[in-house]
Amino acid sequence: MIERHVQASLKPSEYAIYAFIADRTLRFGKQWERITVSNIVNGQKDSNNRWIHRGINMEERQVYRVLPALVNNGHVLKRAWGQYGNANAYAINLESDLFAGYTNSITMQNADDPDPQTIDSDEDAE
Repeated sequence: MIERHVQASLKPSEYAIYAFIADRTLRFGKQWERITVSNIVNGQKDSNNRWIHRGINMEERQVYRVLPALVNNGHVLKRAWGQYGNANAYAINLESDLFAGYTNSITMQNADDPDPQTIDSDEDAE
């Protein structure tokens, strides 16, 4: 139900990228994931050469245009990742207005963080 609401609230190109980020984070119970534009476009395989995600049908230049819009609109969170800050990690912003009126309680744990984090959101519809 929430997925349909989010899909109806975003442009198709925004939703494709948003869904990719959600798939790489929420599906694996993680809040943050290092994701490159190449991962979004071409997909990503695990160490056994199996597909984790096959990517989306979009050109890189369009991803470079749409991804900052999702961050600027507050739907996706971004932080520098790596020693030199030349890579980025992304997360779905559960406090985004996309979730207004929904109650969320999702527990996530990143591999580099041994303590799980529960994200609660109690926003009432206006």
